[in-house]
Amino acid sequence: MSLTIGSAIASGLSGLNAASSRVESAANNVVKLRTPAARTGDTPKSIDVAAPPPPPPTTSPETEFAEFVSAEQAFKAGTTVIATNDHMLGTLLDVKV
Repeated sequence: MSLTIGSAIASGLSGLNAASSRVESAANNVVKLRTPAARTGDTPKSIDVAAPPPPPPTTSPETEFAEFVSAEQAFKAGTTVIATNDHMLGTLLDVKV
């Protein structure tokens, strides 16, 4: 299986996009943990003491922090793929015939 320069860059960029989406998702989950309105999906106009409490969160801050760290490592891996590809291309262009 050959890996072309374009496919290596595409692979690296795909990894960067996936890691970015994971960070965005984890950030949204953290916001939902902290705001009751975000959990219910609407902004309360007044406080109703008889209203049922919002449902418990389906995640925890610890889980989301672990997701941030994991996504950070995935992002670094994507940048390493792109940097390695850049280095290989530079070496290839520097070869004297």
